[in-house]
Amino acid sequence: LLDYALYIRNIGFFILVLFFLRRTSIHLEYIERKEKVVLISGPWREAIVYVLNIGQKNPHYDRIFEKQFFDLNQHANLPLRGFIDVLCENFTRYQRFTEDGQYQIVPTEKQKQFLERIICGEESFHFSEVGTGKTKVIMPLLCQTFLSSN
Repeated sequence: LLDYALYIRNIGFFILVLFFLRRTSIHLEYIERKEKVVLISGPWREAIVYVLNIGQKNPHYDRIFEKQFFDLNQHANLPLRGFIDVLCENFTRYQRFTEDGQYQIVPTEKQKQFLERIICGEESFHFSEVGTGKTKVIMPLLCQTFLSSN
């Protein structure tokens, strides 16, 4: 994806891919120079420095990308159940409306309990339970958890 972002010369896409990589187990390093040769410069360098949070802040990028991720750090002191409620509220906000003006998908109490069980699990969890709403609800909520700015 990084190669593709470079190929199409899309800085925003490049930054998003770097953000997602940083939030996984991939260790990202930036080497600015090799001896006297500058390896990366211009907007690509600015993007890397921004994502890796080295150097100066970039208020322009902040304004663009703060809308892409929920700042879950503000909820760090909530008990787990309160945190799950915040995740579900954020999730619901991006659902389509039905004809009667209600959100199309709203996580149920059972789905919230299931998510809590996954997060608190002391061992690996396998999605084998049928009818838990894992594709439409649980997986997006887990993604929000791991890909948030928290």
